[in-house]
Amino acid sequence: VKDQEFPFNRDLARILVAVEDSNDNIPYFTSTVYDAVAYESSPIGTSVIQVTALDKDNGINGQLTYILEAGNTGSVFGVDNATGLIFIARDLDLTSVGFYTLTVRVTDSGFPPLMATASVHISLILSDLSNPKFSQKEYQAEIMENSTIGTHVTTVSALSRSALTYDITQGNEDHCFFINHHTGVISTRRLLDFE
Repeated sequence: VKDQEFPFNRDLARILVAVEDSNDNIPYFTSTVYDAVAYESSPIGTSVIQVTALDKDNGINGQLTYILEAGNTGSVFGVDNATGLIFIARDLDLTSVGFYTLTVRVTDSGFPPLMATASVHISLILSDLSNPKFSQKEYQAEIMENSTIGTHVTTVSALSRSALTYDITQGNEDHCFFINHHTGVISTRRLLDFE
C-alpha cells in the first residue's frame, strides 16, 4: 500500500491464500475390464489380480475405497479395501462355477462421495497337480428292468489337465453295467432281471 504524498509512504504485507480442494473429480480405473486366471487348488488368501483407480482430487477427496459390488457368487473372492488387491477368500470349485465376472466399485471419501466401477473376469482352471474331478457329485439314472444289452444308462464326465480313464470301482458286483473307459458312457452289459 502507498499513499499520495511525495515522497510517498508505503507498507508491505504478506497474504497467504489457502485453496481448498473440492470433490470435483470422479475416480477412474486404469482399465475398464481386467482379466485374470485363478487355479482351483490355490489356497485361501492367494492374490488373483490388482485393480487400480486414480482420483485427481487431493486429501480426503482423493482417498479411495474398493468393494466387490456384484458377481461374487458364494463370496469366494475378497478385495483389500485400500489397495484394490483381489484375493481368494474361500475354496474354489471349478465344477460349480468356472468363470466369474465381478463388478468392483471404487468410491472416494469426499462429500458427496463419487464412484466408478470396473469389471473383473476371472477364469478358474485346474493346476497340473490337481486330481481329476467329476462334473457332478452324484449321477442318477433309471432304466427298465428288461432293458436290452447295450442300453445307454448315463454318461459321467470329469475335468482333468491330462487324459482320463473311467472305471466302475464298486456297486457292480453282478457285472450288469459296462463303462466305456474313454468316454464315460455307462450301458447295460447283460439283461437286468430283478425278480
